[in-house]
Amino acid sequence: MPSDDRRPVGKRERFFKLARMSASVATNTASGKVRGFFQDPETRAAEKARTDDRSGELIARTLG
Repeated sequence: MPSDDRRPVGKRERFFKLARMSASVATNTASGKVRGFFQDPETRAAEKARTDDRSGELIARTLG
């Protein structure tokens, strides 16, 4: 996902930036759950850790 370092000016921009972040985190989590059904437990745990890391980075970048 490209980095958008531009600061949102208005309430609407801030809202949509947070909404995009929330949708991205939810999509990544849901797709990880679906992929997890077809993986062994070790791979599933490693993939969940990567998904959590990506989500955390996205949240920190958006809110930071």
